[in-house]
Amino acid sequence: MYITTYNAEGKPGTVEVWFAHDNGRVFIYTGRSSVKAQKLLKDPRATLAFGSRSGPRMDGKAQFRADEASIRRAVTLLNAKYDNYYGPVDAVVNTCLHGDGVMLEITPL
Repeated sequence: MYITTYNAEGKPGTVEVWFAHDNGRVFIYTGRSSVKAQKLLKDPRATLAFGSRSGPRMDGKAQFRADEASIRRAVTLLNAKYDNYYGPVDAVVNTCLHGDGVMLEITPL
């Protein structure tokens, strides 16, 4: 999937990301200091393209999940999809709550 985020001037930037979905929501784990996270802190608009940059699109709003249950669910989904790539769920939850990781939840507009 590709996520497009917007800078202060509204200029789009698009990058490829790994994701999981659940009940219409899309989850992305990234670093708190990543460009996409920093841009989403200032402007929560996100456009998702599935399959390719020109694939089916969804406009959404990003939230930074700060509750353990939501983060735990998202990491479990990501690990199931990507063969446990993210490692122990507790470690990722801890990184999101107390470290440099963030769990983005994007909901459709």
